[in-house]
Amino acid sequence: MSSGDGTRFPASFMLRNGLRVTIRPIRLDDEDRMLALFYRFSPRTVYLRFHHMIKEMSREDVRRFCTVDYSNSYALVATVDSDSEEKIIAVGRYARLSNTNVAEVAFVVEDPYQGQGLGTHLLYQLALIAREHGITVFEAEVLAENEDMLRVLKDSGYHMVQEFESGVCRAVLDIAPATAEDVSPWRGKKWPPRPSGSDPAMRR
Repeated sequence: MSSGDGTRFPASFMLRNGLRVTIRPIRLDDEDRMLALFYRFSPRTVYLRFHHMIKEMSREDVRRFCTVDYSNSYALVATVDSDSEEKIIAVGRYARLSNTNVAEVAFVVEDPYQGQGLGTHLLYQLALIAREHGITVFEAEVLAENEDMLRVLKDSGYHMVQEFESGVCRAVLDIAPATAEDVSPWRGKKWPPRPSGSDPAMRR
């Protein structure tokens, strides 16, 4: 299925260190590139992304990660050229919770490219896409010890509420455009409702 974003992607983005990367939607033919990315992760990056240690990723798992419908589910990858081959170095994805305007969101950046603004850029790009498909709330479950990702969410500029339970932070971001007339119905309240349902591709 087409990503429907031919005018927006591929797009170029410069990291803080001056390296230019390409941002584009994930494709089914990214399976090998996604597997290679997984096996380059440090054990800590794997743990922070999946909330437990995973030593292997099956073809079935990676195929699921590469399969999106570009509407209710969407994934962006950041790539660089390495020895004339395209290499994926980061992934950001969302998956809408059934019959809601809420989507789970998750990010992972390869170790050498962390702290360069890539996670923040992927968040902004996914929010733009999600809003076009009627999604106005992002929800993320982040390990409390993952301070870098929590900082990305907190510093994004989106209104965010959070709660901690058993070492996991549930962060909810209002990504709807903020105007004086259009205020989120749960803005200023202690907590938005917790939608039911979850996409298995977001966690393993």
